[in-house]
Amino acid sequence: MSKAKNAGQGVDADYMEHRSLKSGAAGWILLAGLGVSYVISGDFAGWNFGIEQGGWGGLLIATIAMGLMYSCMVFGLADYRAPCLRRALVMASPAGR
Repeated sequence: MSKAKNAGQGVDADYMEHRSLKSGAAGWILLAGLGVSYVISGDFAGWNFGIEQGGWGGLLIATIAMGLMYSCMVFGLADYRAPCLRRALVMASPAGR
């Protein structure tokens, strides 16, 4: 089994062949079933405690706060990815090696 040559210089085809996902491993039926099961388990396990402690208004405030934090995370990662991508392209070019 061959290994990666150096970071940033790619790997052999044999290395990637042994580490690829099997086709059909996660179809749409499996993903839909997982989504439904997550919603059902959240409905019976997590949300009832929130309604009991904070009521519907408390859950609304928590939902807005989580949405705000998620948006900040997404925009922060997007801001961080641009310089990382530029650096990766420089390193991948023949002049950057």
